[in-house]
Amino acid sequence: MSLIIKARNIRLDYAGRDVLDIDELEIHSYDRIGLVGDNGAGKSSLLKVLNGEIVLAEATLQRFGDFAHISQLGGIEIETVEDRAMLSRLGVSNVQ
Repeated sequence: MSLIIKARNIRLDYAGRDVLDIDELEIHSYDRIGLVGDNGAGKSSLLKVLNGEIVLAEATLQRFGDFAHISQLGGIEIETVEDRAMLSRLGVSNVQ
């Protein structure tokens, strides 16, 4: 498995409340990661940082390859767990 994301010093706060505080994060190809947390816990913010939509001055981010962020899919009916799992296998060119 090859390294696709390496990030350090991801720190983000909203209204004086720490939302993200990650010293180091590595993601390899074929890793399957679930983000779980309350509303406002920083799940979407972390994805935006890793996708380059939010740039943090102190953070370092290395991305190796193309990336796509498929957020909550309003309007798309997915019938089974298998269909939802297969959605993650689409290549970037298939979702752009």
